[in-house]
Amino acid sequence: MKKILYITTVSRTINAFLIPHIEMLIDKGYVVDCACFIDKPIDKRLISKGVKVYNVPFCRKPLSLRNLKAFWRLRFIQKINKYDVVHVHTPIAALYGRILKLWFPKIKIIYTAHGYHFYKGAPKIAWCMFYPMEKLI
Repeated sequence: MKKILYITTVSRTINAFLIPHIEMLIDKGYVVDCACFIDKPIDKRLISKGVKVYNVPFCRKPLSLRNLKAFWRLRFIQKINKYDVVHVHTPIAALYGRILKLWFPKIKIIYTAHGYHFYKGAPKIAWCMFYPMEKLI
């Protein structure tokens, strides 16, 4: 049975966008868990279907040291659970989720971008931080 880990920076992303996708995967026989900073309670439909939710101390500020702690927690979660697929969402979670592949080369990484922080008219700081991150990784 394939195991999938969804990673988002905050739990409200799961509640807002991902519930139907996760339910569909569970209905098809996949084991699906989530890792995020729990800023809002996860929808009870997922909990009732057996989704484990790992509270990972992500911070939405890219240079926060909390994100390094979050990455070490992700490594521990992957080491224990041995997920086949890691599906990342949101720029911060996507960065650290994709770096996991350096420690676990067999996992497949899927990145769904729900919009970028760099766009025509965006602040220069957003371009300086997020564009190189997306380009390199």
